[in-house]
Amino acid sequence: MVQNTNLNKTEQDLPLIDGDYPLVVPAELHDDELDRRRNQLWVGLWSVTALVLLFTFIARRITGEPINPLSLLIQLMLYGLVLANFIFLKTRHAQIVQGLYVLCIHLAVPPVLVLYGGTRGFGDIALFTAVIVAMLYGWRPWMLATFGAMAIALIWVLYRDGVGQPVAPLLDYSAQFTTLKFIVTMLVMVFFVRYINTFYKGLLDKYRRFAEKQVRLNGDLQASERTLATLNMNLKLSRQKIVTAREEERRRLRRDLHDGLGPTLAAQMFRIGVAQNTLAKDPAKTAVLLNDLERDIDQTLNDVRQLVYGLRPPLLDQFGLIGAIADFANQQAERIHIELSLPDRLPPLDAAVEVALFRIFQTALDNVLKHAHATICTIRLMAEPDALTLSIQDDGVGLPESLAEGVGLTAMRERAEELSGTFQVAPRQPQGTYLQVVIPLIEEANSKKGTQSHD
Repeated sequence: MVQNTNLNKTEQDLPLIDGDYPLVVPAELHDDELDRRRNQLWVGLWSVTALVLLFTFIARRITGEPINPLSLLIQLMLYGLVLANFIFLKTRHAQIVQGLYVLCIHLAVPPVLVLYGGTRGFGDIALFTAVIVAMLYGWRPWMLATFGAMAIALIWVLYRDGVGQPVAPLLDYSAQFTTLKFIVTMLVMVFFVRYINTFYKGLLDKYRRFAEKQVRLNGDLQASERTLATLNMNLKLSRQKIVTAREEERRRLRRDLHDGLGPTLAAQMFRIGVAQNTLAKDPAKTAVLLNDLERDIDQTLNDVRQLVYGLRPPLLDQFGLIGAIADFANQQAERIHIELSLPDRLPPLDAAVEVALFRIFQTALDNVLKHAHATICTIRLMAEPDALTLSIQDDGVGLPESLAEGVGLTAMRERAEELSGTFQVAPRQPQGTYLQVVIPLIEEANSKKGTQSHD
């Protein structure tokens, strides 16, 4: 599966879901939009803070009301923090300055509630602003203390209002200030709703991307399950082929022993009985029978050797794969010029790999001798960390145009494929034939210690 990581596509280039939302939307678009809306909300809160403080200062100057030193200190501190936030808005110090602003707002709410009351002054809007900035900045453990102090101050103010002893007198500009509070609250809510809307869309798109990813993962999982089922089926078929091959080999051995070796031994036992009967009467005839019996026993021994040789070539046990190939090639040196290229050492090999490669080598060389009419045959065995490669090429007559695989080619191909290898045979330019067999090495065999050398 190819994963496309290009994030420069526009929404018009992307497939749509229900005609409204693109199927895949880069996450950076949502994050940038969310940051932009968040910054707008911060700017709105700072502007509202500065506006309320300025309106309060101007109203007090017009009405001649005295200014409390604590109130003046709070106003100057908030003005300074608002200015600092505007300055550091797009720097790496923005979050620190914003945190100081939130902390000062929280610390200012209790004294504002006590000095100016709840709805009588701007204690209610201060409390509202404290909640908004906390939601925007994110929850912090220290907010437990600040919200606790706000709750105590608010309960105290409400209690005093309830018993008819308000903590602060009604302001002379109460009507104008109430109108301003409504306008300010409306502006803050507009910014806040826009931020929440962007946050919701980003969350919805992230959920859609997550759902799409889950769909892809489910598809990959189903594909893996199908692949696993195919591998299991192939494993079962391979096991069946192994069992079938084993049973065929047993049937062949039984047939050879029953139809060949068994009757031969029975006939020899019969001839031994005849020789015993004629030994006293006709010694000359007995001698002839024993000579014939000696030749038959020698032939029987040769048949037994061929039977054993058919199971596993004894050359492999004597010399190993390299030595067996070299020895067999030397036996044919009088019939054709052979150029042999063998490695000095081989990794430890399974018996099946040794037998398969040697049998393929024997069959291929026999084909060259019988059919190719070649003068030179080049044999090369190459050992790699994960495979063995046997290549044989000659300068003979080559392959016919319409090649029909006979028993030899079919047997070589089957031996290679039984070990998950590959078998290739093709014409060689300008003349001749090229054959290549690649047998992968099993990891367990490669991990064994020891090497096989050419004696």
